[in-house]
Amino acid sequence: MPALRKLIKTTGASVLNCLAIDKLIGMGNGARRAPLIVCYHRVVRDFVDSSVHSMPSLLISTEMFEKQLDWLAENYDLVSMDEVMQALNGNRKAGKKQLATITFDDGYVDFYWNAFPILKRKGIASCVFVVTNLVGTENLQTHDELYLMLSLCMSPETPLARIAADTQTKRLVQIIGKQPDPYSAARHILSSFSNSEVIQLIELMRDRIHVSAQHLKELRSLSWSMLRTLSVQGVTIGSHTQSHALLPRYEQTLMEKELAASRRRLELELGMPIKYLAYPDGQFDERTAQAAEAAGYAAAVTTCQHTSTKRPNFALPRRLLWEKSCTNRRDEFSPAIMSCLLNGVFQYPDNCAQDHSVS
Repeated sequence: MPALRKLIKTTGASVLNCLAIDKLIGMGNGARRAPLIVCYHRVVRDFVDSSVHSMPSLLISTEMFEKQLDWLAENYDLVSMDEVMQALNGNRKAGKKQLATITFDDGYVDFYWNAFPILKRKGIASCVFVVTNLVGTENLQTHDELYLMLSLCMSPETPLARIAADTQTKRLVQIIGKQPDPYSAARHILSSFSNSEVIQLIELMRDRIHVSAQHLKELRSLSWSMLRTLSVQGVTIGSHTQSHALLPRYEQTLMEKELAASRRRLELELGMPIKYLAYPDGQFDERTAQAAEAAGYAAAVTTCQHTSTKRPNFALPRRLLWEKSCTNRRDEFSPAIMSCLLNGVFQYPDNCAQDHSVS
């Protein structure tokens, strides 16, 4: 973010928060009328180091994570996903503070090593949504492997010209050569190419670029043993489909399989009911909401602020947080910016590009 824009955002948030205008905005747009559901992805030791080869917007350092949790605990009543649902269904009395719950998408192994110890020490409940086909394997999320390969492919140590040895590779060079950075290149490829084409590009880079074992290890998913341990210690486990499927793009039969098979596998492995679903990339429409309900889930969460008028419990909005989502112009944690963010001050009516109508 340019320095001037950061300065304006920092100053504006401070004024709005000092005068409690951010809370009034939250009451007006509905942000304070329902429980807050927060979404994280990866919690890492060193944000700067990890962001070299991982999508920065999916990362938060343990230090920043603790600061955000402490602020949330001071301003909200942090509860479990079950308690949020009780409140949404009118079965829990309103308290002095707004309810909030902490969720994690994708089920990365660093939740076990970095996030859970902090949450446990602070007595904070959480929910982890996992991709069942990846649990206990060495396979990576498609978007993670793509970004990792692009970060290596576009680095000064691996000039593009060095891998442009054939027609296929030259095509890849042309695609990513027009993008300013690995993140832009990854978003362009993921939004413009079919899943099979993305896999082909990853395999092409995989054959030509050396990836260290450490980089691969950091991006892996939780194991079934870890999930059982977490479940026993009170962490809610939910589904993120079988393969991180972008559900609205799937035909009905495959979509139903992604939803039902994932839930069945989790229940079989963990020996407990699986009630909650997180739509991969937050992508949903009325058809997927209906399918999620039919698959036996009690609720589903998104990554935006859109809801379903027919099935409100199957389009629960969340606020995405990461390392720099609530930092000031000096890249320090800003309580004022966090308050404004969670109250929807920076939210615009058209800030979600997805079509959530019936496909």
